[in-house]
Amino acid sequence: MSGIEKEPKSVAIGNLRLDAETYRSISMMAHHKGVPVEFLVGEMLKKHLAIQGFLKNDFDIVHREIIKTLANSVPDEKLLEEAKKLGTLAREMVILNVGSEKPDIKKYIKSFTSFMDVNDYAVSVNEDREDGTISFYAKPDICRKYSLFWAEIIRMTLESIAEVTKVEATESSVYFECKTRSSVT
Repeated sequence: MSGIEKEPKSVAIGNLRLDAETYRSISMMAHHKGVPVEFLVGEMLKKHLAIQGFLKNDFDIVHREIIKTLANSVPDEKLLEEAKKLGTLAREMVILNVGSEKPDIKKYIKSFTSFMDVNDYAVSVNEDREDGTISFYAKPDICRKYSLFWAEIIRMTLESIAEVTKVEATESSVYFECKTRSSVT
């Protein structure tokens, strides 16, 4: 994904046991994806924990066509107004996920990528630029208004800890560039 991730530490869980049908299903998925069963189980648990965070904060899991229809029916101004209302909640969820009131920008962005991963949106983070710029790309691939909605939420939350230098919302994606503010460490 990016240079901000370190090799995750793994912890043995002892004699974890799965029923035969669950193990068969997970084994087939792991084989199809070309990954070890342990890796797939870990990814599934991470995704489940992120989903739990959303559900605890009154989010619902909704089909993407419904989101597309709703987003397209709302005027841009109203969509941005609603994004501003959710910006505070999104920031609080990131802080809970990161575990710090003033998180490091890399951890903050990594937390956002975990939320995007819940919906299987393609995500990319790059921090390898010489000038210290970090770029973040997500591809919800639903519609321009949905990308605009997420761009506003992410922009507002990032601006609390970083200098946002570029924001683009297209028909299918959201792209950001930002730098750590010199006053924020």
